[in-house]
Amino acid sequence: MQKDFISLQACVINDADISKVAGLKEFQLKDTIPANAFNGDVFQANISNLKKDTLTLSKFEQTNFTGKIDCSEDKLVYISIPFDGGWKLTVDGQPQDKIMTFSGMTGVMLKKGSHTVEMTYGLRYFKTGMYLFILGLLLYGGIWGFVRMRKGKGVATQSR
Repeated sequence: MQKDFISLQACVINDADISKVAGLKEFQLKDTIPANAFNGDVFQANISNLKKDTLTLSKFEQTNFTGKIDCSEDKLVYISIPFDGGWKLTVDGQPQDKIMTFSGMTGVMLKKGSHTVEMTYGLRYFKTGMYLFILGLLLYGGIWGFVRMRKGKGVATQSR
């Protein structure tokens, strides 16, 4: 049950991403409250705290969204989109590193202040796939032409 309580106040990230969240306080076991002290009021206070700095979307499409957020302090902003290398993230027009959260979703570290966040999705290996497809077609066409040419020569030789 403590995991559920803590998930309202903290986020688990990979060790490799620790340097991306410099300045945030590490959540310790002593920062938790006993299960019997957790009630509706504590829950509502935690939810209100989470709603304090919310990303407000101005554009939302299948492969692109843009939103604004005003952070009252430096924080890791949780974005409920699965972490995937195809997503490119920009903050105030500058590329920003994404952070994978414990649930496999995307997070981004933001400094205190007002920010514009944009995420755009592109198929990571689309160009490579197209080049390989065209190469495959060319190879197939070349082999097909070679075989037809060999068969044509073979038929002509046998008819003599």
